[in-house]
Amino acid sequence: KYTGHSGALPIDLQSLIYNICSDLNVDPNMIFAIALHESGFQSNLKNHYSTASGYMQLLDKTWGYYAYTNGEYHDRYSDIFKKYKINLTDKNDPMANIAVGACCFAQCKKEKGSNSSLQTIVGYYGEGNNAASTLEILEYHKVVTDYLNELFEIE
Repeated sequence: KYTGHSGALPIDLQSLIYNICSDLNVDPNMIFAIALHESGFQSNLKNHYSTASGYMQLLDKTWGYYAYTNGEYHDRYSDIFKKYKINLTDKNDPMANIAVGACCFAQCKKEKGSNSSLQTIVGYYGEGNNAASTLEILEYHKVVTDYLNELFEIE
């Protein structure tokens, strides 16, 4: 299991990340690193200053954009959600939180039109942080990259 801070990422969620990321053409290591940074692999973590929660610390706004509203799947990634039988009725469901976070990251990658992790992070982190400064985004990218190095001993 991947562990960090006081949480651990169960094997079924690790498999889900690898499978979804393969379908989305996203580096699964980035999703692991973001989950570690955002929640320390704690599925029940909630931000007291915003609506962010779960492994990926998704905001209600992000959840609504990528997931499910008024009983209907959004078309954006409904094929992914259906393929992996993701129940999108609860933003804090660990599988749903991870799946929507990965789809959000994939969309940011697509919109930035770049394979640059920094450009994708600009989109992902900036998604819910409209006032995020360049310095904050660079620091977020550095922390995520450092976690990548720590988790996977990348040189």
